[in-house]
Amino acid sequence: MSNLIKLNIIAPGRGPITEEIISLITENSSGQIEFMRGHTPIISSTIPTISRIKTANGEEKKIFTATGIVRVKNNIIDFIVDSMNYQEEIDLRRAEESKERAEKRLKQKDNIDVLRAEKSLARAIARIRLAQG
Repeated sequence: MSNLIKLNIIAPGRGPITEEIISLITENSSGQIEFMRGHTPIISSTIPTISRIKTANGEEKKIFTATGIVRVKNNIIDFIVDSMNYQEEIDLRRAEESKERAEKRLKQKDNIDVLRAEKSLARAIARIRLAQG
């Protein structure tokens, strides 16, 4: 019996990414969660983080995943995210500028969308962490 599970990642602006993997580790509001073959069916929201994919040959790939939804059923993971990037796709300078803008918005006391700024900051920090290795 194979120990692999099918992963489908869907993000705007990209074709679907589909591969057989050993596991996916991502994060929700309660902390890290790992999905492997035989996982109980689940639907969970996810937060911006560095998700880790253990490939069929045992290598680990790290990707940035923004806010999303993960559904596991019948040994298939459907991971639908607002955006995703491989490490080599991240523009570190741009991510750092985004982080600075979000921090400035959060420091201002007047009429800002705090939730939007917090989400922007979380995305920028995760991208920076991934780009820096």
